[in-house]
Amino acid sequence: MKEPQFKAWHKDKKCWVSICPQTGYGLDLDNGQIYYNGLNITERIDLFQFTGLRDNKGKKIYEGNIVRVTDRRHNGQDIHYIGVVKYITRSCWFAIEYRNLAGDIVYLNINILPTEIIGHVCENSELLEGENEKSEI
Repeated sequence: MKEPQFKAWHKDKKCWVSICPQTGYGLDLDNGQIYYNGLNITERIDLFQFTGLRDNKGKKIYEGNIVRVTDRRHNGQDIHYIGVVKYITRSCWFAIEYRNLAGDIVYLNINILPTEIIGHVCENSELLEGENEKSEI
């Protein structure tokens, strides 16, 4: 079994940090805590796990990525959805969460449709505002 891969966002510094011995940042997989040179800084870091998937340009897809999903209909028309990659704990799977025209939260199976990363919730949350008003599954 492969060790999980993560991206780490430093909430105070508003930047990505690399979790590896060379940077001083470490993740203890036994207790889920994050350390910087031995100091527990778990509350200052948001961790985002790699899904094991890549988008249609070959980029690794992590939790928190904002993605554009393309649904090619039988009539040849493409419908695009903008959503966030989330881990659904109760089902143990990664999904794309978006709001439909009625404002309901909907989940798409991340494995089915072509996906393109367009941002991340830590840096580009504005991409999620009003993007799905013209389309719905």
